[in-house]
Amino acid sequence: MRCPTLAELPPPPPRRTGWPWTVETPPLPSARPDGSPWPRISIVTPSYNQGRFIEETIRSVLLQGYPDLEYIIIDGASTDQSAEIIQKYEPWLTYWVSEKDRGQAHAINKGFAKATGDIGAYLNSDDMYLVNALTIASNLFIQFHYDLLIGRQARPTYKPKWRLLRRSWWKHFLNWLPPLYLVGEKCTIAQESSFWRLARYRLFQFDETLHVLLDSEWYYRTTPGARVLLTSRRTGFYRHHADTKTATLQHVGHQESLRLEEHHKALRPVFNECRVIRRSLMFKMPFIVAKSILPWVNNYYLYIHPPVRR
Repeated sequence: MRCPTLAELPPPPPRRTGWPWTVETPPLPSARPDGSPWPRISIVTPSYNQGRFIEETIRSVLLQGYPDLEYIIIDGASTDQSAEIIQKYEPWLTYWVSEKDRGQAHAINKGFAKATGDIGAYLNSDDMYLVNALTIASNLFIQFHYDLLIGRQARPTYKPKWRLLRRSWWKHFLNWLPPLYLVGEKCTIAQESSFWRLARYRLFQFDETLHVLLDSEWYYRTTPGARVLLTSRRTGFYRHHADTKTATLQHVGHQESLRLEEHHKALRPVFNECRVIRRSLMFKMPFIVAKSILPWVNNYYLYIHPPVRR
């Protein structure tokens, strides 16, 4: 399906402006310059009672201006206005359903069972893509033939008068490539900025026994031996709010982290190697300084080929 234009979608709610309400990504031509088709991108959104945010999520996918999009929404029988909002955008959805399921991982697996694309990703119903996210993912797929693409994450910005005093802002500013995995310590992958080759990972389902670290466990299983591409480009926006599972189920996340560390202990050497690579990059301060001066320096890429541990 071709992404709809801003004029084709329902009008935004009152007083909503900017991306993705009154702004759209410039549309790509129907075919690539050599006449070949664009890779099909399949996006799955698991949804449950996120009616406050889901319309913004949906519009951030549909307004990407991409020529070949599959968009699938699996709602777990939400009791708020989610189903009504989804139905409003039904003409531009490949498939959607609202019915009880066994949780987020089950919803994602159900969605990808319907997907037929070359590139896959899932976007939670309270996050969103940034302008040109799908164009970036597609062009890098054509150029580098990655198995897994990990981009940087955008978050709400600090107020200008305070941000220079915050250590977290400086860490974010100086982080010119996305952080890698720290197995058993902290998961720092931006899930909403990740895309992968569906042909390679079609049989890799998400673990339906996990509720918080289902994406971490999936990355642990799929990364070793894969062609991984890191990019400094920000493609997704993570919405931090009080009702996220990360905030409300911290005790569950801790238990799952201990379980994953024990289960994937054999993979620790792989991710230690990734960590060493990233630390060596962080010493390249001239590039970091240049990034703040020259816009074109913003596009850094790095291959990582973790060896397969048996």
